[in-house]
Amino acid sequence: MNYSLQGKAAIVTGAAGGIGSAIARAFMQAGAKVACVDLEASKAPAGSLAIKCDVSSEADTRAAVEQAVKAYGGLHLLVNAAAMRDPSATVTDLDLAGWNRVFAVNVGGAFLMSRWTIPHMVKAGGGSIIHIASQLGTVGTARRVDQGRAHHHGQGDGGRPRRAEDPRQHALARGRGDRAHAAAFRHDGEGAGGHGTQTPIGTIRDA
Repeated sequence: MNYSLQGKAAIVTGAAGGIGSAIARAFMQAGAKVACVDLEASKAPAGSLAIKCDVSSEADTRAAVEQAVKAYGGLHLLVNAAAMRDPSATVTDLDLAGWNRVFAVNVGGAFLMSRWTIPHMVKAGGGSIIHIASQLGTVGTARRVDQGRAHHHGQGDGGRPRRAEDPRQHALARGRGDRAHAAAFRHDGEGAGGHGTQTPIGTIRDA
């Protein structure tokens, strides 16, 4: 660990598993106090403040942020990693309810968490908001129409802070790391080769 988050307080959504859980653990190892927000809060990393929350709910997200602020006295970091698995469908197959649900969680959740967190970051003198996106936001894949659109919107650059105390915003979009998994994921039989040619920095395994 070559960085320190000592004295910092963070919220990580989608922290019960996967990328969110790994980020939460790394933040705690760096010295941060971390609130883990998830529908399955009982699976949050040990040592964190586990908060059960549906990030698509205005009431839930506001309450979660207030609980974290009450516990830690302020906030400096927000990682929006919560996302739902989208239904595999084309535009003509997907119904509106399925489309809206993906956007409510993957995009609306990031908006709501940012909305409630930003005022506390301003009070703290600044902070960082990190949106976990996906390669699907820039590279199309068969039958993943709603996920691609949701992550495309999630990759919008918040730009530079207008004031010194305004939080910075960042979007991280991961690519494919495992060729076997990518081959199984692709519907056109091209596997990771197709993705690799559209990903300038290549996959993790190419590094």
